[in-house]
Amino acid sequence: MSYEILKKENSEVTIKVTVAAEEFEKAVVAVYNKSKGKFNIPGFRKGKAPRSIIEKQYGEGVFFEDAVNSLLPTYYE
Repeated sequence: MSYEILKKENSEVTIKVTVAAEEFEKAVVAVYNKSKGKFNIPGFRKGKAPRSIIEKQYGEGVFFEDAVNSLLPTYYE
């Protein structure tokens, strides 16, 4: 993990956080396991659809936002 602080005008700051791919993948898997019951996929019981099927139905980045939200508090502190 690395981070970079970019100072802007009017006392604004942008923080750029870089996380390893393996760690992000672990967060995506954790989010998938936590929220897979929310998806209703035809042909599968609720909560039993594989991750690849959910990603095909809803888009590849369906779990990315929640993964970032789960990782951010760890690194922002």
